[in-house]
Amino acid sequence: MVFDLDGTIYFGNSLVEKVHEVLDELHWKGIRTCFLTNNSRKGRVDIYEKLLGFGLELELEDVYTASYLAGRYLKDHGYGSAYVLGEAGLINEIEGCGVRSVEDDPDCVVVGYDMTLNYEKITRSFRHVMDKKPFVACNLDKSYPVESGLLPGCGAMVGAITGCTGISPGIVVGKPSVYPIKVICKDLGVDIDSVMVVGDNVESDIAMARTAGCKSCLVVTDDVARDCLVVKSLDQIIGIINGEA
Repeated sequence: MVFDLDGTIYFGNSLVEKVHEVLDELHWKGIRTCFLTNNSRKGRVDIYEKLLGFGLELELEDVYTASYLAGRYLKDHGYGSAYVLGEAGLINEIEGCGVRSVEDDPDCVVVGYDMTLNYEKITRSFRHVMDKKPFVACNLDKSYPVESGLLPGCGAMVGAITGCTGISPGIVVGKPSVYPIKVICKDLGVDIDSVMVVGDNVESDIAMARTAGCKSCLVVTDDVARDCLVVKSLDQIIGIINGEA
């Protein structure tokens, strides 16, 4: 099972109710669990340590972030360097995959979430994209949930570059792209149709699952689902696994 994080496992620094019970039951049944987030500001170690801080039992290899997926994508497609519009977590993941972060003459441009976004970064990205460097986006999320509500997402940064260049990303490595599921299935050695995605967002989590052809489970507080499973609390997943729903 592949769990979304923001809005599904936690809200900011608050763990969702019943998470421990659900994950313990899945582990007891021998069902492998992974965690997938569109967070491109943090590296996978940061997210791993956050989950450990909640008292969850997992390995680093169970965590997939948009920052890590960006590095994997660049490495797998032979890019040696990138101009990165993003923060240290994204840059570190890309460099950790053997791709150099450079200011000038990059092989491609990677745009992620960046709370330090400024005119200089937009200008450099603009010039590289206009020079026909491949444009890679971590995700197109308009917003993301925290305890106090919603905050602007990575889509705001990607939109700034698309807005000034008129060019959309050639690839999005985060949800709803199927790239994350393909990477996870390759790493685990499983078929896509054996995977269930659990998330709170129809436009990213569920859309990814539908496009990839795997099962999906939407965690919502009202009845809005179409062709995916719906639960009103995370622990209802156990009933689904046991064939009770």
